[in-house]
Amino acid sequence: MSRTTVAVVGIVLGMIVHPAVAGTPRLARVLPSGGQRGTTIEAHFTGRFLDSPQEVMLYGTGIEVQSIEAIEGEIETNGRKERVDPGTRVRVRMKLAADCPLGGQGLRLRTASGLSDFQRFFVGPFPTIEEDEQTQKRNDKPESAKPVELN
Repeated sequence: MSRTTVAVVGIVLGMIVHPAVAGTPRLARVLPSGGQRGTTIEAHFTGRFLDSPQEVMLYGTGIEVQSIEAIEGEIETNGRKERVDPGTRVRVRMKLAADCPLGGQGLRLRTASGLSDFQRFFVGPFPTIEEDEQTQKRNDKPESAKPVELN
């Protein structure tokens, strides 16, 4: 095969494969990565090509998806503002049943352009405490520690 033939075949294959790869949803992370059973949580799915979210596919029992919403523009998270590009973040509200099995459960996000990568979401018996990076107080002594209520 000549160099010209190889180059032409490469260009044609690139044109065929590129559109299929460009729109495939890529789910990079779910934050928070877990929640306490018996509660309702709001999770942010972050990745690329997450436009037009339609469904969260769950590979387990005890989790009910209540709402799915694509986020873009200026948002406030943990007291700080940030810019979210279109197709990079989805807000999902999930209800974790009181009898939801503890441990990791798999999930995927289905969008208009396809099915995302597999991610794990963990269900535990304890509350999820968000780290507050805005405060300058130290949290290394019992006197200044943030109280966490346990059942």
